[in-house]
Amino acid sequence: MPPCRADGNSAIEAHCNAPATKWRVCRGSPDGKRSEWINDTITNKMTRKILVHQCCAICSASFFEIIPSGFDVTGFWFNPNIGPDAELALRRESLIKFNEMKGVDTIAAPVDADSRNFAAALAAPKPARCAVCYEKRISEVARTASEMNFDAFSTTLLASPYQEHELAVSAAREAAKKFGAEFLYLDSRPAYYQGKNMARQKGLYSQKYCGCPASAAERAAELAARAEARLRPSTKK
Repeated sequence: MPPCRADGNSAIEAHCNAPATKWRVCRGSPDGKRSEWINDTITNKMTRKILVHQCCAICSASFFEIIPSGFDVTGFWFNPNIGPDAELALRRESLIKFNEMKGVDTIAAPVDADSRNFAAALAAPKPARCAVCYEKRISEVARTASEMNFDAFSTTLLASPYQEHELAVSAAREAAKKFGAEFLYLDSRPAYYQGKNMARQKGLYSQKYCGCPASAAERAAELAARAEARLRPSTKK
């Protein structure tokens, strides 16, 4: 890990030599010349305003299973990859319901014509289309966090074991540099199933595919193959 530079932030400076933890802040600059990982052990004495991109209620539940006290969280909804519109509405309504349970405010980013066509454009195979998808969504939360003076941003995409984790982290680090924002890295995958069970108990919507039409088609093909395999006569004697 590169040397820690606290840049006058005493709360970070006090922990520069602390052992590495799962909490890491990526500090970037608009010119892209400086980006380093900074160990940051969070204490209850420091409240940080964080803008969290939320992909769905399930992953958000996992995120909140792990995040400690000391954070003032605002949710950020921007997921133009999800289709069709009925599915998008289900996930958005479920996410807002979850945030209301947690007492978390939600910012819904405006969707322009370009964003509305984004889901249909995600036709490449994985992981290429995932990289494009992450870049668009995470860039938007980083830009908004910078413009609205949040202390940091993060994303619940890091909660799912089904996502391309390293690609999402890479997209967030690049967005941090581009917009001069801070990226708070939290690997909440260990809490994924715990959060998923909690969300189901609360009656929150649980989606059956990642989001884009291509992922829906892949999931449908996978389920069809499983059904066909179950119907196929066994060759075992």
